[in-house]
Amino acid sequence: MLRRRTFLAGSGHALVGLSLSGLACSKGQVDGGRVQLALDWFPEPEHGGLFAAEVAGDYAAAGLDLEIVDGRPDAPVVPQVAAGRVAFGITDAATVLAVRAQQVPVVALCAALQRNPRCILVHEPGPASLAELRDLTLAMSVGEPFSQFLRHQVGLPGVAVVPYSGNVAPFLADPKLAQQAYVFSEPLLVARAGAAARCLMVADLGFNPYAGVVITSEALLADRPALARQLVGAVVRGWERYLQDPAPANARILARNPAMDRDTLARSAAAVAPLIAVDGGGRPGAMTLARWQTLHRQLGEIGLYPPDALDPAAAFTLDALPA
Repeated sequence: MLRRRTFLAGSGHALVGLSLSGLACSKGQVDGGRVQLALDWFPEPEHGGLFAAEVAGDYAAAGLDLEIVDGRPDAPVVPQVAAGRVAFGITDAATVLAVRAQQVPVVALCAALQRNPRCILVHEPGPASLAELRDLTLAMSVGEPFSQFLRHQVGLPGVAVVPYSGNVAPFLADPKLAQQAYVFSEPLLVARAGAAARCLMVADLGFNPYAGVVITSEALLADRPALARQLVGAVVRGWERYLQDPAPANARILARNPAMDRDTLARSAAAVAPLIAVDGGGRPGAMTLARWQTLHRQLGEIGLYPPDALDPAAAFTLDALPA
């Protein structure tokens, strides 16, 4: 359940040096009628809607023979999708923009998590907001965009930033240590260990990249737009099912990832649910140009890429979403 992914691992700058001519090919994305969707991590409730659609038969009803491929630490989702080795993958909006700035032709089709799950975990009593982070030690991956934005936005006076270990043991051992986390992951482990902690959401600073983003390649989208619509329609229905009753999908997740347990799955699903809600109502998966433009501006401000490196409007499409 612990999150060991970093922005650069398998999805961001690691793409530098790939042959763009090789990335343009859509062959191999559909093998014998079977379509693959690559997860960015081991199956967990952040993927709940994908498995809810599988359990309910939504992919089959849409005419798809879909295989969900488990992720792992440093899962190379974006290279696989861009190169046409899998048809679809899961990533986040900041990664989509960063790789498109490197001319990697992937496109976002829908976004499950409207509110980004990234948080800073602090002990109770402690800082009540990210602006109050000061005079402590913070375990954080300095190369990730949220980290760069946090330092740019609040300055972190008196904060000693140390490498993130990938687990909560150092946090539990040191009452003066804060650490990066996902709201549906590490906080649950800390609570289970009996420690009092609170989550300070990075999204509260205005840095709120979509997460759980389904991507495909420009080549597949051009060649088979109906396939993208079939997949996204089933995924949206799956998230609706998961929000109504996560238990069937959680059972499938447990079978795929026995490192989880039923209680943690249920608690994690409850933490994921508020992140799915679309502003103003509406079905899961929605995206807006304004959100993509804001993220593009923020990534430019922290120096991730030049502001003129890409057009954020070309990074996503709404055409695959159900009407």
